[in-house]
Amino acid sequence: MSMVSTNIDIPNPLRRIYIHELPVLDVRTRLTTELKNAMKSRNKFASTVLRSVLAEVYTADKNPSGAVSNSQIVSILRKAISRRAESAEKYAVASRLDLADTESREAKYLETFLPPSLSEADIDALLNKLAVEQNLMTNDPKRAMGTLLRSFFGQVDKALVDGLFVKQRAEVVLDKLRQK
Repeated sequence: MSMVSTNIDIPNPLRRIYIHELPVLDVRTRLTTELKNAMKSRNKFASTVLRSVLAEVYTADKNPSGAVSNSQIVSILRKAISRRAESAEKYAVASRLDLADTESREAKYLETFLPPSLSEADIDALLNKLAVEQNLMTNDPKRAMGTLLRSFFGQVDKALVDGLFVKQRAEVVLDKLRQK
């Protein structure tokens, strides 16, 4: 019985796939990956900031509703950024410029983890399009607002926009439609 040798190209089974080779899909994965990288490189600043944010995420995970979604993690990030910016202002008023600088650096660092948001023009264009498509010139402004926001957030991820800003822009769009 003779063995026939074929030239089969078998990939190296010992090759490892590292996280940085894979596309980062969600904010949680990106935060944990960056924390690991910061710990490996002994970057105390980054690891401390990321640990504090991930602690808030893990605390939110323990709610009865289960694991938090990507958009909820983004809102946790936004709250952490605004808290740090507010602290930086208070430290600056109290002439603690070293602490103000640290807080503002942390806020800027955390902003790098936010997904790119839609511009005001993009939001207005989509709201106008949806309002015209759904003929939202009803007498009940609350119902029109609810319908418009539901359809908007049905097409756009909540992580990409600030909810309060979208609500304000929706009010402006509906007011313009009512005036016509």
